[in-house]
Amino acid sequence: VAVPAKPAVDSLQHGGNQALAQAQAMWNEGARASAIDLLRQTLSRIELAGSGSSGAATPALLLAVARELARMEMAEGQVSAALKLLVRLEPQINQVADMWAMRGNAAQRLGQHPDAANSCRRALKLKPDEPRWLLGLGVSLAIQGQTAEAAELAERARVLGGLRPEIANYLRQLGVSIH
Repeated sequence: VAVPAKPAVDSLQHGGNQALAQAQAMWNEGARASAIDLLRQTLSRIELAGSGSSGAATPALLLAVARELARMEMAEGQVSAALKLLVRLEPQINQVADMWAMRGNAAQRLGQHPDAANSCRRALKLKPDEPRWLLGLGVSLAIQGQTAEAAELAERARVLGGLRPEIANYLRQLGVSIH
């Protein structure tokens, strides 16, 4: 007779949510390295449980912990660590627009513009009218010399009210024609 795994999943879910809240409190109190460490440990536990036969925690918990961990790593300048995390979790983030955008931002910050452009495109497939992602894609394309498409993206962002003057100026410096 198989024993239902629901109590173990509920316990993992509860513990994961508690760890997430605790890490956010630690972060806000200035214990940033400890907050990141806690989230890394929590994510490892969630992933380990997911590889077991019990079915694991909800995908939503994994995404919430991974999102917060990547955000914290990026804020602390650990951009390579954040990108590695998001690349590793690609199957889980496949349908999560903001995670693709975060991956694009990390790749862009590391000068990996083809990956940044691909990630921004994936985000925009899921949420087509996000001005920040349009501009992120535009910047990476402009840096790669694709200024005509970058101009189209900047215009779409402008129409949506998301083209800030400093971004427009930066794109102009990259050779993008902006009206």
